[in-house]
Amino acid sequence: MIKNFTLTLAVAVLAAVSAQAQLRYVDADFDVEITTDVVYGNNISVLTGEPQPVDLLTDVYAPSEDTTDSRPAVILMHTGSFVPPLISGGITGSRSDSAVVNIAKRLAARGYVVFAATYRAGWNPAGDQNTRTGTLLNAAYRGGQDTHNAIRWIKKTVAEDENPYGVDTTKLVVWGLGTGGYNVHTAAYLDRYEELREDKWINSSTGNIYVDEALSGDPQGLTEAPLNTVNYPGYTSTFQLGVNMGGALGDTTWIEGKETEPALIGLHVVSDPFAPFGNGPVIVPVGQAFVVNVSGTNIAVREANETGQNDAMAPANDPSQVNSSVFGQLATFVATRNAQLKNVTIDYQGEMLPLSRDNMYPFILPGLQAGPWDWTNKAQLDALVAAVNSSQGTSYDSDELYQNSLRTNPDMSQAKGMAYIDTTMAFFLPHACEALDLACAPSITDVEELLQADAVQLALAPNPAADYVTLTTADEHLIRDVAVYSITGQRVVYVAGIDQTNYRLDRGTLPRGQYVVRVRVDKGITARKVFFN
Repeated sequence: MIKNFTLTLAVAVLAAVSAQAQLRYVDADFDVEITTDVVYGNNISVLTGEPQPVDLLTDVYAPSEDTTDSRPAVILMHTGSFVPPLISGGITGSRSDSAVVNIAKRLAARGYVVFAATYRAGWNPAGDQNTRTGTLLNAAYRGGQDTHNAIRWIKKTVAEDENPYGVDTTKLVVWGLGTGGYNVHTAAYLDRYEELREDKWINSSTGNIYVDEALSGDPQGLTEAPLNTVNYPGYTSTFQLGVNMGGALGDTTWIEGKETEPALIGLHVVSDPFAPFGNGPVIVPVGQAFVVNVSGTNIAVREANETGQNDAMAPANDPSQVNSSVFGQLATFVATRNAQLKNVTIDYQGEMLPLSRDNMYPFILPGLQAGPWDWTNKAQLDALVAAVNSSQGTSYDSDELYQNSLRTNPDMSQAKGMAYIDTTMAFFLPHACEALDLACAPSITDVEELLQADAVQLALAPNPAADYVTLTTADEHLIRDVAVYSITGQRVVYVAGIDQTNYRLDRGTLPRGQYVVRVRVDKGITARKVFFN
């Protein structure tokens, strides 16, 4: 199965492991503590037209009474088209969005720390083509900078502030909903200003790149400029996994397969009218105007798969390994359904694409729909709009805003939103366990109870061993892959595609000590201990 739980996947034959056991990073075993309005940085906003410094805020969701002080963390970015809610004509666009709050709580209840962060908004949807495209691309550029800033801030709190949130900075996720998905891709893959020199990033009137590096600084936000304040320059802003629900990648050339680039998974509504599922135009809800051609989830994940960044997540794409007794029946269904959809080809805007791929999941909905995970309560919206109108002297129409949201989410409800988040979590959790190398299971040292190892006649020799150990199984049980775990539960070796009954496992640079060798065959998982002298 996934990570350490590969050793206990066949729970039907393991009396000591219950299907109801509470598994960290899988089961919702914690109450959640929420700290609001934490400042993670300060930078220059153009939202009001006049550039001015603003605090960048995050709400922190953490598992309550958790004794572990080194946990994976998720930076969760809301949607909003880089315009605040209500102003945008919509009801989403803040860290208090229902979907953001629900996802954050679900992750924290499973042992993650979640930073639901805001980022700078502001662009001009009312101008001509160059104005619209230029100001929106600059907003997306600032969104990427703010994402980098949030990562550096977390690393700074670990290094200088005694790690108040209990974060393991080698296990960081950036997760974006809608517009936040653009932040994910920009922060992950736009690492050099020179990557903006293609024609689509050039102002047709002036011949200049829409984003001015002298004015806005570099993509990571590490150069001082009139519209960029450097935050925490002593820290890196790499992360290990990107997750997008909607959004898109600026250009496929940004993905280069560098060691600093994260793994990537994505979910996307195939008929999303705002962000393309494949290659196509960005159409923002504000003004319904064309902005630029980009690459949606289907293409972005394809590129990440092809460069090898997603190789470690291979078991999460195999329905036979996503066991329902670990991750639930929905996770098994999602993996199985995705395996089927990979064999379905569609014509997307003139390009033939598989409906799905490894490490992505398509939502197939009738008509033009987007953000099915979003919802709002009409009574609460009425109260919010009334309060805003009263305090700010505005005249927003609650009924109009609500109807706007129904245009691309026609049967919007809490039940619908929660159902799509259920599916998202079922897709995310197995992939995260692989990508982040998480111990999503009971102790790995319980291998003495894996009696099925005898059933496939698994043998390791010599044992103890010096330089190598040979693995053999019965003729009808081909070894599909092998993983080696330290006695503390960390995977230190993984070899796939063996497909034979005899395999020499070289020790390599493993230090002296006891290890668990996990072997996958077609009918399940087996394991033995080995000692290297």
